[in-house]
Amino acid sequence: MTSWAREMGKDSNNRQLPRVKGWPLLGSAYALIRDPLGFLRRTRETHGDVYRITAAHMDFVVLAGMEANRFVADKGKDCFVSSGFWEGTLKEMQCPHSFIGVDGDVHRFQRNLMKPLFSKTAFNERIPELADIFKETLSVRYDSTQRVSELFRHVLSRQIGGSLQGYQPTPQEVEALMRYQTTAMNVCSLKKWPRMALWMPGYRQAKKQVQALADRIIASERTQEQGLGYFQTLKEHGQDVHPEWFTPGDMRNHAIISYLAGIDTVGATLSFMLLELFKQPELLRQLRAEVDAVFSQGIPDADDLDGMETLKNFIREVMRLYPTAYAVRRTAARDFVFQGYSIDKGQDIILFTTANHTDPEWFKEPLRFDITRYQAPRMEHRANGAWAPFGRGAHTCIGAGLANILLSLNLALFLYHTDLRPACDLKSIKMDFSNPSAGLDERFAISFSPRGAA
Repeated sequence: MTSWAREMGKDSNNRQLPRVKGWPLLGSAYALIRDPLGFLRRTRETHGDVYRITAAHMDFVVLAGMEANRFVADKGKDCFVSSGFWEGTLKEMQCPHSFIGVDGDVHRFQRNLMKPLFSKTAFNERIPELADIFKETLSVRYDSTQRVSELFRHVLSRQIGGSLQGYQPTPQEVEALMRYQTTAMNVCSLKKWPRMALWMPGYRQAKKQVQALADRIIASERTQEQGLGYFQTLKEHGQDVHPEWFTPGDMRNHAIISYLAGIDTVGATLSFMLLELFKQPELLRQLRAEVDAVFSQGIPDADDLDGMETLKNFIREVMRLYPTAYAVRRTAARDFVFQGYSIDKGQDIILFTTANHTDPEWFKEPLRFDITRYQAPRMEHRANGAWAPFGRGAHTCIGAGLANILLSLNLALFLYHTDLRPACDLKSIKMDFSNPSAGLDERFAISFSPRGAA
């Protein structure tokens, strides 16, 4: 019997949420900063699917497990808002109506407008262009040590920018984008850094660069004549319809949001994929054989990429064990009861959406890397709410279709065109949580040469 079933019939009025023990004054702040994913996995195993943690002056209720994932996507979907978490960051970025941090009609309108722009269908014809950008990036970096995070930030920004905004940012602009996002979120939403970080010269310069980049993208799209581009679609079908939801600051944010949302998470997942392949040479050989068979017929389309079962299941398993968006922050929109516990309106919530990823009830031997778990008859990821790397509920990742294309295509291109080698001590490389999304240590480095070169 699940904890949900055990508690449903009990009186919730006098029941106290289990509380994680922490240090005086600091609570669990250090653990949440150093290794939040590991901390949430351990505390969920000890305290169950709903419990309370404190971190310095902040107080959270954690909701985890299968019932939490189903609750937030169905019966409890009106119990949560994202605005409480995002408000400070959106104010700093001067975009109060950004779809990532608003709810209700404002969010639904923008999401419905943007979703087709990020669909798999929308990018199918652009796959050759995405491949050319990746191959061009590789060609100038052969036989030299490459920091993986920096490499993927560069190539993904060019792919996303070239296919959506018609502008490929420079490496300097990409680093400014990352500094801008990381600082604003760590200060204003995650509250890991002091507010004085917003006044540091490096951040203020990055903010200025990003604002200039947004203006340049907007001006560039206005001069294009090949029909509605990404930004022009938002202007003509968004700003002209609801100008109150598309202020100048909001439009600037729309010009750069695809970079901010995609570079960090997709790049980190690609890094985890390479790390796992270095650990499993036999799996690398299997993947390469499948890629060779498909790419020998030319650059694949979206359906061809989706049809590479070994590659697809490998990506699924990486996203299960190394989720970049392992949890989401929300605020209770109203009083509600979950598993017999009362949650008050205004309570800060951590939705540990990927808790099931390492739960043996849903994934047999959960810490073992095993791509066969996605094959018939097991299909362990098919249970509703078990596998959730793109989140759950109203704010599920809008770019999931594009992310899957970029993950499949870029890894396949690496395997088809290069011989890969680690250029660092792999045992020293750990998960890194200094950015808003989970990633790998910046020291993770590789080198590669043209495949088959002597």
